[in-house]
Amino acid sequence: SRGLTPTTIHDWGIGYAPDNWRELLEALTKDGFTQRELLDAGLIKEADGKAGTWYDRFRNRLMFPIKDSAGRTVAFTGRALDPNDQAKYLNSPETELYKKHEVLFGMDKAKDAIRTRGFTILVEGQMDLLLLHQIGFNNTVALSGTALSKEHLSLMKRYADNLMLALDSDRAGLAATAKNAIEALRSGMKVKAVKMPAGKDPADLAKEEPKTFTHLVATAEPVVEFFLAVLAGASLDAHKLVLAVERVVLPLITAIQSPLEREHFVGIVARALGSTPDAVRGSLTKA
Repeated sequence: SRGLTPTTIHDWGIGYAPDNWRELLEALTKDGFTQRELLDAGLIKEADGKAGTWYDRFRNRLMFPIKDSAGRTVAFTGRALDPNDQAKYLNSPETELYKKHEVLFGMDKAKDAIRTRGFTILVEGQMDLLLLHQIGFNNTVALSGTALSKEHLSLMKRYADNLMLALDSDRAGLAATAKNAIEALRSGMKVKAVKMPAGKDPADLAKEEPKTFTHLVATAEPVVEFFLAVLAGASLDAHKLVLAVERVVLPLITAIQSPLEREHFVGIVARALGSTPDAVRGSLTKA
């Protein structure tokens, strides 16, 4: 129903965990794997209060293999197919092979395109990534239920110093955009953000309006200007706008490593607020 093509399903190894308690455990045990190996790989769990009773971690789920940047499968994300399942997404636990703060979903397939195009697009979920790759944005990677880390940023910077955030437009998405942008700016990256239409995520646009998403990427603004525009469009009075800029925008400027770039954005904020660069610089020390 999300619009994935057979080619995408095949190329990304998307599969299904049957709605049975021990199907994977029994199949892999028959193939010669030990329970310890399956436990260490995060594929089985021990039943609560029943020592020695094991069952499959992933059941009745759409399965996405998570690969390291060399293309080796190290973990899985399982999307619940039962609408009553409390956990919509279930990720593998951390293991010797899978450290969440080191792995970005899709980097094995995206790294060459990132190097060629000169920037990384970062999205929140697997479905966003798959549909963007499907319409040609194969420089996209995704977080898998974890915060953006220094290791993630270091991995991206191997291929390009420019980052474009394409997260949801709701309150949580904007908060994540600001938080991730600060971390990326502190690492020395140049950061832009895609202004998503209200109520839409990248997967929606990729499926329904791919030309719109292409236009939004082409016109994406540096993250400081992105948030100035978001706040200006929030119908705040002049005083509330100043307070919101102090809270949201000035920490972004503070995180920028280049003094020249910081000064550039100080001027932009001053003009947007009808203030002076000196006043903005004074507030930066608080930020």
